Amino acid sequence: MTETHGTLPPRHVRELYAKGIVSLFLYLKDPYSKNCYEPYYASESGSGYLAWCLKTIQRKASAENPKPSSSSCLGGPTSKRPPSLKVDSQLNEDHIREAISLMKP
Repeated sequence: MTETHGTLPPRHVRELYAKGIVSLFLYLKDPYSKNCYEPYYASESGSGYLAWCLKTIQRKASAENPKPSSSSCLGGPTSKRPPSLKVDSQLNEDHIREAISLMKP
Protein backbone atom coordinates (compact mmCIF):
# COMPACT_ATOMS: atom_id res chain seq x y z
CA MET A 1 0.00 0.00 0.00
CA THR A 2 2.74 2.46 0.92
CA GLU A 3 4.70 1.73 -2.27
CA THR A 4 1.70 2.65 -4.41
CA HIS A 5 -0.10 5.30 -2.35
CA GLY A 6 2.60 6.68 -0.06
CA THR A 7 2.55 6.86 3.74
CA LEU A 8 -0.82 8.62 3.81
CA PRO A 9 -3.15 6.77 1.43
CA PRO A 10 -6.72 8.05 0.97
CA ARG A 11 -9.44 6.75 3.26
CA HIS A 12 -11.13 4.69 0.52
CA VAL A 13 -7.84 2.91 -0.23
CA ARG A 14 -7.37 1.95 3.42
CA GLU A 15 -10.94 0.68 3.51
CA LEU A 16 -10.38 -1.29 0.29
CA TYR A 17 -7.32 -2.99 1.79
CA ALA A 18 -9.27 -3.89 4.94
CA LYS A 19 -12.04 -5.42 2.79
CA GLY A 20 -9.39 -7.32 0.85
CA ILE A 21 -7.93 -8.81 4.03
CA VAL A 22 -11.26 -10.21 5.21
CA SER A 23 -12.25 -11.40 1.73
CA LEU A 24 -8.97 -13.31 1.29
CA PHE A 25 -8.89 -14.66 4.85
CA LEU A 26 -12.48 -15.46 5.80
CA TYR A 27 -11.59 -16.46 9.35
CA LEU A 28 -10.36 -12.91 10.03
CA LYS A 29 -13.85 -11.42 9.62
CA ASP A 30 -15.27 -9.86 12.76
CA PRO A 31 -18.88 -11.07 13.11
CA TYR A 32 -19.59 -8.48 15.82
CA SER A 33 -18.67 -5.38 13.79
CA LYS A 34 -20.89 -3.61 11.27
CA ASN A 35 -18.90 -4.37 8.10
CA CYS A 36 -16.78 -7.27 9.38
CA TYR A 37 -13.48 -5.45 8.65
CA GLU A 38 -13.45 -2.70 11.30
CA PRO A 39 -10.60 -4.28 13.32
CA TYR A 40 -8.37 -3.64 10.31
CA TYR A 41 -9.69 -0.21 9.40
CA ALA A 42 -12.70 1.69 10.75
CA SER A 43 -13.33 4.65 8.45
CA GLU A 44 -15.48 6.52 11.01
CA SER A 45 -12.72 6.76 13.59
CA GLY A 46 -9.67 6.22 11.38
CA SER A 47 -8.48 3.44 13.67
CA GLY A 48 -7.59 -0.21 13.23
CA TYR A 49 -4.58 -2.34 12.45
CA LEU A 50 -3.86 -0.71 9.08
CA ALA A 51 -4.06 2.78 10.59
CA TRP A 52 -1.67 1.71 13.34
CA CYS A 53 0.79 0.30 10.79
CA LEU A 54 0.67 3.49 8.71
CA LYS A 55 1.28 5.65 11.80
CA THR A 56 4.27 3.48 12.72
CA ILE A 57 5.70 3.88 9.21
CA GLN A 58 5.21 7.66 9.39
CA ARG A 59 6.94 7.84 12.78
CA LYS A 60 9.92 5.84 11.53
CA ALA A 61 10.19 8.01 8.42
CA SER A 62 10.13 11.22 10.48
CA ALA A 63 12.76 9.83 12.85
CA GLU A 64 15.04 9.08 9.89
CA ASN A 65 14.55 12.56 8.39
CA PRO A 66 14.31 14.95 11.35
CA LYS A 67 13.23 18.53 10.79
CA PRO A 68 15.89 21.16 11.40
CA SER A 69 15.63 22.47 14.91
CA SER A 70 15.02 26.10 15.64
CA SER A 71 18.30 26.28 17.57
CA SER A 72 20.23 25.93 14.32
CA CYS A 73 18.73 29.15 12.97
CA LEU A 74 21.04 32.10 12.65
CA GLY A 75 20.31 35.37 14.37
CA GLY A 76 18.74 36.19 17.68
CA PRO A 77 19.47 38.77 20.31
CA THR A 78 23.03 37.62 20.98
CA SER A 79 24.23 37.25 17.39
CA LYS A 80 26.85 39.64 16.06
CA ARG A 81 25.59 42.02 13.42
CA PRO A 82 27.27 44.73 11.40
CA PRO A 83 26.57 48.23 12.65
CA SER A 84 23.36 49.56 11.14
CA LEU A 85 24.41 53.22 11.14
CA LYS A 86 27.71 54.30 9.71
CA VAL A 87 28.78 57.82 10.47
CA ASP A 88 31.44 59.09 8.10
CA SER A 89 32.42 62.02 10.21
CA GLN A 90 31.39 63.38 13.56
CA LEU A 91 29.23 66.45 13.79
CA ASN A 92 30.99 69.59 14.90
CA GLU A 93 29.57 72.08 17.42
CA ASP A 94 28.00 74.30 14.75
CA HIS A 95 25.99 71.43 13.32
CA ILE A 96 24.83 70.38 16.78
CA ARG A 97 23.69 73.92 17.68
CA GLU A 98 21.87 74.20 14.37
CA ALA A 99 20.06 70.90 14.97
CA ILE A 100 19.08 71.98 18.50
CA SER A 101 17.79 75.31 17.26
CA LEU A 102 15.57 73.53 14.72
CA MET A 103 14.05 71.41 17.48
CA LYS A 104 13.09 74.38 19.64
CA PRO A 105 9.59 75.86 19.06
